[in-house]
Amino acid sequence: MSRRIALWLGIVLLALAGALVVLPARWLMRALPAHWPLDIVAAHGTIWSGSASLAIGNGSNQRTLPDPLRWHWSFGNGPQLHIEHPWFSTPLIVAPTLAGVKISSQTLRLPAQSLATLDARIAALEPAGQIVLNWPSLILGTQARPVGTPLLNAEWRAAGSSPTPLRPIG
Repeated sequence: MSRRIALWLGIVLLALAGALVVLPARWLMRALPAHWPLDIVAAHGTIWSGSASLAIGNGSNQRTLPDPLRWHWSFGNGPQLHIEHPWFSTPLIVAPTLAGVKISSQTLRLPAQSLATLDARIAALEPAGQIVLNWPSLILGTQARPVGTPLLNAEWRAAGSSPTPLRPIG
């Protein structure tokens, strides 16, 4: 009897391992909570290597980004998820560590118009220019960040808005 159980357990584990290899990226569309201002609207490939179209905003303000997000896993220096998008200066690397999840330093450049999808009040201002966000390498986990360590730097370059004719603002 124990041999039969071991055989069935082996078959189930083999089937699960085979399914993990070809797990479709479309399953990621259910991963993000519905109340988030970020949504996956289309996904292609597998969870190991694929691409997805993202939308930002909620409800009727939701807009799909023009370029897809691409990702792939590498296992040369331990498991690492490489995420690429034209708004990133370099691929974003996410890797598990003993202390938590390590996120590589990054610079994100996005058009200020994308902020209009977050709230109708921001949309009424019709923001123009470019938002530049950069952050240092960080570990999300149980360790506290040292006091005074920068977390995020944000700049609004060539800032503009419909209520004022000044370009750039500030």
